[in-house]
Amino acid sequence: MTIRKTALTIAFPLTLLCTVAVAQTDIAAVMEALDADDSGTLSEAEASANEMIIGNWVALDADANGELSTDELAVLAQ
Repeated sequence: MTIRKTALTIAFPLTLLCTVAVAQTDIAAVMEALDADDSGTLSEAEASANEMIIGNWVALDADANGELSTDELAVLAQ
């Protein structure tokens, strides 16, 4: 099993536990609040301000580009 698959296997149940809290929050508002450089994405440094997001970083960064898009962040709300 690859590291990415292992991380997803571990992170998925954690993500489900967090879903209710995040579902009540508008993802766009979260992005706006954390996106300090107004790039439209979250860097790992920006995401570190939110424990739930940084704690699920590997699972959320689906394309492994080191940034979270709104679509990637929205996975928490599903």
